[in-house]
Amino acid sequence: DWQREFIQMHAVLGGKNPHLQSFLVGGMATPIDPDKQASINAGTLADCIGVAVAGDIIVVLPGTHVAGGLTIPVSLTINGGGMGVSVIDAQSNDRHFVVDPGAGGSVIIKDVTLTNGNALAVGAFEDGGAVQAVTGALELVRTEIVNSSAYEGGAISCDGCDELTVRESRLLSNTATTDGGAIL
Repeated sequence: DWQREFIQMHAVLGGKNPHLQSFLVGGMATPIDPDKQASINAGTLADCIGVAVAGDIIVVLPGTHVAGGLTIPVSLTINGGGMGVSVIDAQSNDRHFVVDPGAGGSVIIKDVTLTNGNALAVGAFEDGGAVQAVTGALELVRTEIVNSSAYEGGAISCDGCDELTVRESRLLSNTATTDGGAIL
C-alpha cells in the first residue's frame, strides 16, 4: 500500500523523484516516518515546518497559501511550483519567515512568491519584511518577494546570518523605513 501511494504521488509530481522526506503544503504529507502522526496530518506550511527535521524538503503546491510569523529552526528546503504559481501570503500581519537553523545550517527557498510580508506589524524596529535570517545561510532561487515592508531590509534582512545568496529572483515593491528597501 505504501509503495502504491508513493507511486501515485510520484506521478502527481510529474514523474520527478521527490525525496522521501518531502512534505506537501496544500495536499497530502509524505513523511519518511509514516508512523509519526504529526507528520501524516501536516497540511499547512506551519504544520510542515513544525514537524520538519534537518534535510527535509517542503513542497508548496500551486495556489495561494496564507502563512506568516513562521520560524524555521532547522536546515531545510521549501520548494514551490514557480513564481506566481505557489504563493505564500502573509496578509501584512507579519513577516513570512525567521530563518534560524543555527550556525552552519542552511535554508533554501525556491520557486515561490512571498507577498505582503510586514515586519512592522511585529514591532516598530523589526527588520526583514518577508524574511529575517538570524543564523545560518539563506539561499533564494527563482523566488519573488513582493509588497513587503520593514524598518530595515524591506524584503530580506541578513543581519547575523552566515551567508545570503539570491539567484534568478525578483524583489519588487518592497519598502524600508530607513535602510535597504530590498536587502539589508
